[in-house]
Amino acid sequence: MHLDAETTQRVLHGELAASASAEAVAHLAGCASCRADVARARADEEEIFALLGTIDHPQSPADVRRIHERACRRQWTLPQRWAAGFLMAAGLAGAAYAVPSSPLRHWIEGLRHPSAVSIVPQAMPQTIPQAPAAADLAGVSIAPGPSALVVFLATQSAGEARVALADIPDIEVRGPAGAARFAAGEGRLTIDNTGAAMNYDIRIPRAAARVEIQVAGVRVWLKDGGRVLSEYTPSAMGLTKIPLTR
Repeated sequence: MHLDAETTQRVLHGELAASASAEAVAHLAGCASCRADVARARADEEEIFALLGTIDHPQSPADVRRIHERACRRQWTLPQRWAAGFLMAAGLAGAAYAVPSSPLRHWIEGLRHPSAVSIVPQAMPQTIPQAPAAADLAGVSIAPGPSALVVFLATQSAGEARVALADIPDIEVRGPAGAARFAAGEGRLTIDNTGAAMNYDIRIPRAAARVEIQVAGVRVWLKDGGRVLSEYTPSAMGLTKIPLTR
């Protein structure tokens, strides 16, 4: 009767009791097939440890041997080829463990030293839409008084004035910073937009008595009491868009 896979491994590592060891040695002396099996197992193991030695940060071969020894003590009965496959798998796992960035290293360290490992959940990468940064605004406001005039000194190659009534106390004009120069006087707000091509937002107090908007000397919008006169029709939201390209 030949040595099974488990006995072959125990012979290889000197794990047999004295009586069993004597019987195995006696059997090997007269069985060329079993001697060949032991020789193959030894060659496989040496090849695996040589592979581990080529890795930059190899795990100590003693650790791999202890893992294999514990596996053998589980009294598994495997065919010879399965035992060789197990040994090769253990060697490859050891090689993977030796790679510093390997997740297997972290997992095994967690099993060996559970109290020393802190599991930190990793946030899933995600893209959070960011609102586009609004351009810096500049502007000026004046009290409407009994009558007020808002004047754009020039026409533009592009751009518009967006006019809306609001429950506010003062007339307000806003535009991109640097697009124009603003000047405020009693009852008059002047926008020097020469050479500009920007949009402007104008808010008129709903309670203002009379407010007129001119572009290059031409009246384009007028609020007179409760009436609003303009050739441009306001939107459903009450916003009148007046082109500054006249």
